[in-house]
Amino acid sequence: MKKRLIAMTLACSVVLAMTGCGNSGNSNTDGASSAATTAAAAEEAASDWENDPQAFVYGINVDDYVELPANYNAMSVEVAAPAEPTDEEVESQMQLGYESSRELVEVRGRTVVQEGDIANIDYVGRMDGEVFDGGSAEAYDLEIGSGTFIDGFEAGLVGANVGDDVTLNLTFPEEYGDTTKAGKDVQFDVHINSIMEYEPLTDELIARMGQTDEFGNAITTIDEYRAYTKAQIQEQIDADYANEVSAAISQQLVDTCVFKQDPPKAMVDRIYDSFIEQLSYTASMYGMDLETLMSLYGYDADSYEEEIRNQSADQAKEIIALQAVAVKEGLALTDEQFDAQLQEAIDGMNTSGAEVTEETEEVSEDGNTEVVVAEAEEVTEEEVVTEETAEGATDAAAAADEADASEAGSTGAAPMTRDDFPQSEILSYREYLDRQEALRFLREKTTVTAPAADEGATDAAADATAEGPAAAEEPAAAEGATDAAATDSAAAADSAAAGATAADAAAAE
Repeated sequence: MKKRLIAMTLACSVVLAMTGCGNSGNSNTDGASSAATTAAAAEEAASDWENDPQAFVYGINVDDYVELPANYNAMSVEVAAPAEPTDEEVESQMQLGYESSRELVEVRGRTVVQEGDIANIDYVGRMDGEVFDGGSAEAYDLEIGSGTFIDGFEAGLVGANVGDDVTLNLTFPEEYGDTTKAGKDVQFDVHINSIMEYEPLTDELIARMGQTDEFGNAITTIDEYRAYTKAQIQEQIDADYANEVSAAISQQLVDTCVFKQDPPKAMVDRIYDSFIEQLSYTASMYGMDLETLMSLYGYDADSYEEEIRNQSADQAKEIIALQAVAVKEGLALTDEQFDAQLQEAIDGMNTSGAEVTEETEEVSEDGNTEVVVAEAEEVTEEEVVTEETAEGATDAAAAADEADASEAGSTGAAPMTRDDFPQSEILSYREYLDRQEALRFLREKTTVTAPAADEGATDAAADATAEGPAAAEEPAAAEGATDAAATDSAAAADSAAAGATAADAAAAE
């Protein structure tokens, strides 16, 4: 599995979790096979851009392509002020955190089944008087009200007592997955063995979780855990806000630049290839090909290729514009500076795969809002592909590559060196670092205000977005995050980790 240097700094998620896609029985196997085929094909197919120096900004004179606006270092953008976590959000997140640590305890003082109980039951299902496969079980723990079983099953047990035998006459839904049962009447004979409930949230439970705060101090009380959870949510909100600011600044820059000519074809091809490989990998994880995936969004073969080509050209413009800022402000790394940062990144990868994973998580979810493909009914709410995520995502696939490298190092393999990475990947990493510096500069120089509709925001949120340098409001954890232009525009990575999510496909090439 090829090593991914860019995973040290880039990890963006492509969210394409579609509902009802693929076959439930064999989609994982088919997806793994298809992913492997996609990766193999990508390795064999050498694109023309790989031998063209103009595929990267270092092979062009950016001044030949773009004229920066006069106010590039004094822009203004509007971004909605970050909100504070609500009590509901905090409580919900707390519950997610301690659910796995809760223990079931037998209900005492009552025998009647209530909503929320865990009923231990034996049951036998019959259709047309005959027991059917998959319709019976013993000592099954069923959470009442969870919707695990068909409508009427769980509700039919509410009010019954431990030791009771209950007969439920129900009907399978018309849309039930097993067509041999869909719409059919069914009878379940249920015996209630016992009722249990999850232990309540206590300081003891919190202490048992073994959670620590950012300073390594043990969290042992509910109040400490609530404060910790709220701080974590706020940190994510602030990071999201910082990413939105970066995206807005980058878009404002591109919109106000004068482009003297189209980006080099090799650069656009490089970005296009990464889009295609990422989306192909995503499709393979659902056991389908790219054309089928894109059809879910209303695109045919011609229209999706044209759309991705257009987005690739837009991304190339963004890369060129930010590089022009880096050059004009003297922010572009010298060879010596880049060599030092490259070696630092490689040393970090050799030291600990776990550290690499942590760093990539810190810079994920860059805030570009350009949409590569439109939402479709088959996709859950707000699940869209952004040009920067489809083009530069690494996430679990890249982390897996680095973990593999770390594991190899722990077994006596030689540590990685610069020679272990193809030149195209090294150039991609250098491009990224330069763009990161340009965006950092622009955030410091840009005035960020909340839209007029946000006038009712809290004082704290208003203060955070009042006129002044954008960078002052950004949390340290978000420093490495950039907008879409800072995500790598190189070719997609190998299709690694067959069990990874749909996001785990692309990395800088």
